[in-house]
Amino acid sequence: MPTCLVILFTIMPYGAIMAYIASYGINQGIENIGLYFSMYALSLFVVGWELDGYQIVMG
Repeated sequence: MPTCLVILFTIMPYGAIMAYIASYGINQGIENIGLYFSMYALSLFVVGWELDGYQIVMG
């Protein structure tokens, strides 16, 4: 159960920030806000690919 709460309280602010960025971009007059999300997804993929061999060891 505690793991679920940690994930919940981590993902909820993340989702709120992603929703806010979309509406903020539209309000600022950015026509193609989807480009931001595409670049963000690409960067997550590249970082995940580069860190594939690394593991965090919790003592």
